[in-house]
Amino acid sequence: MNWAAHIAFSIVLFLAACAFYPQFLSQPTPILLCVAASTLPDIDHKNSKISKISFFISLVFLCACSLGFIFQTSSPLSEKLILIPPAFAFLAAALYLLCKLLRPRHRGITHTVLFLILLSAPTFFLFGANAAAGFSIGYFSHLLSDFTLKMA
Repeated sequence: MNWAAHIAFSIVLFLAACAFYPQFLSQPTPILLCVAASTLPDIDHKNSKISKISFFISLVFLCACSLGFIFQTSSPLSEKLILIPPAFAFLAAALYLLCKLLRPRHRGITHTVLFLILLSAPTFFLFGANAAAGFSIGYFSHLLSDFTLKMA
């Protein structure tokens, strides 16, 4: 299945869930997380849409983490600015090792219910129950559609 079909199927499941839980429609976070999560399991496939954009998303995240880490110290600004390149280099090296050396096989760990649970729990604590439900619906829709097509 391609990324657009995964998104379409996740929206269908999300709207079906809204029939039972209309509070999902009270804010945009659940549907946005549902759509994002519907493509997330394919991050282990190097030719997938999410895998191609994940590197750029990771770079933005690394920049934010580097700046956040550096500016938490009580050092003068000139010393903080000197620490930004090494902090970014360290985090970029960690990202490279994770992506290149530890990349799981396609339809491996990212296509399991265990991984769904591991990602849904932090979503629940960071964004709340409705957002975690939207994320879980999107991720599960991907697993369900891949499993159904694999069986056919």
